[in-house]
Amino acid sequence: MSESILTQNVLTVMSYNIRTAVAQPDHEWVDRAPLVSQVIARNAPDLLGLQEVREHQLHDLLPGLAEYDWFGQGRDGGTAGEYGPVCFRRSRFEQLDAGEFWLSDTPDEPGSNTWPSLHARFVTWVRLRERRTGDELVFANTHLDHESSPHGDDVRTRSAKLIADRFSGVDVPVLLTGDFNTERGSAAHDALERAGFVDLSPIDSDGIGTFHGYGPQRPGNARIDWVLGRSGSVAPHTRLEPIEALVDEQQPTSEASDHFPILIRAQLTH
Repeated sequence: MSESILTQNVLTVMSYNIRTAVAQPDHEWVDRAPLVSQVIARNAPDLLGLQEVREHQLHDLLPGLAEYDWFGQGRDGGTAGEYGPVCFRRSRFEQLDAGEFWLSDTPDEPGSNTWPSLHARFVTWVRLRERRTGDELVFANTHLDHESSPHGDDVRTRSAKLIADRFSGVDVPVLLTGDFNTERGSAAHDALERAGFVDLSPIDSDGIGTFHGYGPQRPGNARIDWVLGRSGSVAPHTRLEPIEALVDEQQPTSEASDHFPILIRAQLTH
């Protein structure tokens, strides 16, 4: 990113569900891995939240993420289960703190799943300081339950409320990426908006979705991947102002994963 952009304190944030590595004819991870790396490199985000990442998938991607530091673990604790890592450009940010919490009644217990969701679900977060300006923010990433049922709706809404509660006292802006497995206007989305999170990627009116199932962009694709932002509680005058948002549907995104990545550019204003 050029110095002229840096002086405006503009962030490029990307959320990308890369599709976990499962045996699937024509969509094997060994073929998709270089395509995922290509998509990430092409967009060159400052902050990157990934979903459905197995440990070996992460290691396959790390050579292409040489300019980034990352933090995270598996949803079942340690290296078990899918990761939801947060990656940040090392030249721009330094890490001040980091952690995870699980979306359950026992959020500090790794792998806990008390509601129960189809899988344990959690949030990975880092607190960062921008090296040039000294501005701080929290960058968080999640992947909510995918069950298509009233129970799934309830779990996603409870998850959203827990996320809002956990970040309610954070004194700096919060950026939240993720695959939320529900669309704008759902109870989960509304719960986060009521807690002060603003959808920085409000592009549903254009008919643009993010889940495509290894196909092209078409009417009816659901926009279930979001980037949300919230101002700090101590310094509410510090805001994240969206500049533009897009769903990257250029090739090879429809072959790299069953989700298109979503990106926003936002300016940190005072």
